[in-house]
Amino acid sequence: MQRVKINSHINKKELDMKTMIRLGQCLGTLVLVISTTSAFGISTGSWDLNSGLNNGSWSESFNPTPGSAGSTLSANDLGQWFMGGFASLGATPAGPPNVYNTTYVGGVVTLGAGPWGTGGTIIGMTLDNVSTFTQVGNNNFLTFSFTATGNYGGELVTMSGSFTGDDENLRGLNNYHITPTGQGGTGFNTLRIDVVPDGGSTLLLLGAAMSTIGLLRRKLLA
Repeated sequence: MQRVKINSHINKKELDMKTMIRLGQCLGTLVLVISTTSAFGISTGSWDLNSGLNNGSWSESFNPTPGSAGSTLSANDLGQWFMGGFASLGATPAGPPNVYNTTYVGGVVTLGAGPWGTGGTIIGMTLDNVSTFTQVGNNNFLTFSFTATGNYGGELVTMSGSFTGDDENLRGLNNYHITPTGQGGTGFNTLRIDVVPDGGSTLLLLGAAMSTIGLLRRKLLA
């Protein structure tokens, strides 16, 4: 009887060691997934015009007026990043004169190689924009600020920026133009990309991993 107890103690000890090794491997994999969910695409971080993000230009095609439902918005820097396919749901007055809120949906943001990594494409993005348009004589002035959000491989991607422009040829910036069919401008005042882990996706990964670890431990100790 004593011999059987010793063998049982040894077998249990071996199983515990195997279990600890497997648990360590699973936890190591979990930490790697959570900390670098897109190590070969878009890494987590923040970048702006002072930290590797290139400035660019933007344009809007009217349908048939600025911000009207169906108007489309795009922007790019001719290489590092691109925004396109954003379709307006319609501009609504924000309260103060000449100030409008506009939501654009169905957008795509593509990041090429940059400080965030090798890049990737974020689809189904939503962009909220607040703009002010005024006219003084023959000159047109536009300011706006926007925030576009989407999800990339379990990460929340936010691209935001602001623009101030006019079409004055003599004293103004002359970085904005408007025609009956569209408008556009060159040079954002601010531009920023933020990539952070999506809390909901991280918790889902954690829950799934812990369930797997529990099943593995029960199986090894059975």
